[in-house]
Amino acid sequence: CATNGKEALLKLDKIKPDLIITDVMMPIMDGCELIKNIRLKSTEHVPIIVMSAGFKFADSCLGWDAFLKKPADVDEILGTIEKFLSLS
Repeated sequence: CATNGKEALLKLDKIKPDLIITDVMMPIMDGCELIKNIRLKSTEHVPIIVMSAGFKFADSCLGWDAFLKKPADVDEILGTIEKFLSLS
């Protein structure tokens, strides 16, 4: 869990998650910049789910695997996570 993109990148230096869920609009470093940095730094592809109230912002981002419009319901969120983690 991180409160902004810069903090998330620092945590990603220490852990290797199976999946990342991020918002686009965050302080310090937005989600688009976070995704760009993740894709540049990582040699392994980790699925990234973007959750945002505004698709126009997420549409300008590159490198995400799924988009969920806020407010997303729990079943939609869990279904998307299961899809990427092959839990279904």
